[in-house]
Amino acid sequence: MEHTLRLPSQKPAIVLATEEASPPHMVTFEQPDGSSRSLSYLDLRGVRYDPAGLVRLRFSSYNVLLQGSNLLSVWRALRSRRVKLVRVCAYEATADHEPHIDSITITPAPRWE
Repeated sequence: MEHTLRLPSQKPAIVLATEEASPPHMVTFEQPDGSSRSLSYLDLRGVRYDPAGLVRLRFSSYNVLLQGSNLLSVWRALRSRRVKLVRVCAYEATADHEPHIDSITITPAPRWE
């Protein structure tokens, strides 16, 4: 059996936990340069979906904005706390239903909202 490896530029936009019995404790947001930030699901306060290609996450100390396309499945997976990794994609989505992340913006959340 031949194994094929995806090129680094063809990594999927999201990586899900493989076992529902042991969900991830953190979600990692990876930038194109390889830098990343992991945030605890315990600090997740809300997840909003906008069909225009936006998912907004509110953590206790940070706001995260995902911009891309086909993000409904990403929103659903984040709501159920199954996502281990979200990354910016350096390639165009090959399937109409495949999620694609164009950018991830992480900003400090105001102390009082």
